[in-house]
Amino acid sequence: MFASCLDFTEEIQFNQDGSGTASYKLNLSKSKTKVSTVMLLDSVKGYAVPSKEKVHSKLLSLKSELSKQKGIKNVVLREDWNEYIFQIKFDFDSVSNLNAGFGELAKKNEKGMKYFYSPYSFGVKEFVRHDRIEEVEELAKIKKQNYESLKQANYVCIYKFARAVAQNDNAAYKKSKNLKAVMFKSTFLDLIEQKSSLKNSVSFK
Repeated sequence: MFASCLDFTEEIQFNQDGSGTASYKLNLSKSKTKVSTVMLLDSVKGYAVPSKEKVHSKLLSLKSELSKQKGIKNVVLREDWNEYIFQIKFDFDSVSNLNAGFGELAKKNEKGMKYFYSPYSFGVKEFVRHDRIEEVEELAKIKKQNYESLKQANYVCIYKFARAVAQNDNAAYKKSKNLKAVMFKSTFLDLIEQKSSLKNSVSFK
């Protein structure tokens, strides 16, 4: 219901040893007037509208669960209810800890566990962002009238590295000038219709 005019940004800084800092941010500021109106309602098009208190409670629960995961620390939650921007940020000791942490969160929800996959691999010579077709196909089952608004909703990935990028397999990921970062941007609709993909393999110099 809040799909139009939103940006979801996944940003990760990787250190040379595979540790790093991850940030996941949902930005609804471009739709804040619409969101403010919707938040006053009980439901929209048959979907229940969560209260501010319920959203806040869910976010606190997410922060608490992440803080319990092995190798994940310094979890920070940011909520801006004026602009409707929400962010969770934390440090991780290894990519294995990062993947395992998400796996533990997925176990809290039967549907989440069904579609869970480890999104990242990181080694001395290579970083891989995995994708899972089954997950996208599930989203594609949504009636077209419900996801047409996703044309204006963006998914952004930013990955920063300690070493320069030698090769980048997915041309949709753009290299930074210093070659130490790659960025991907796509509409949610293109991801759902498989016109774009999060999958990428980055090799280092």
